[in-house]
Amino acid sequence: MGMEGLQNLAEPALREGWRRVRLWLLASLVIMAICLFMMLSQPAHAATCVPLQPMLDQLVKRYHEFIVVTGNAGDQHMIVTMSDAGTFTVLLSDGKQACIILAGEKAALDNGI
Repeated sequence: MGMEGLQNLAEPALREGWRRVRLWLLASLVIMAICLFMMLSQPAHAATCVPLQPMLDQLVKRYHEFIVVTGNAGDQHMIVTMSDAGTFTVLLSDGKQACIILAGEKAALDNGI
């Protein structure tokens, strides 16, 4: 069997291989399109912003949270509050308004050990 015979034998296998590659690429594109659509259709989570002092007062009143960490982040002020029960809130403030960036439960202070 010469080269031409080997080519004739390999040709169907190569066609089948390319067909599988094309199907795999098409399936990948469909999955990526679905993922992109799902990401873009999710509503953006807007930060809740109110005047700073009333925000702090409500955190004390409702959740018994107190300030445990403060720091500057550029022209913004970061405030972290926490309760003895473990609830916490991360705020970003310009000094007048405060926006809730993150809130959760089961926080614990780490003493660095």
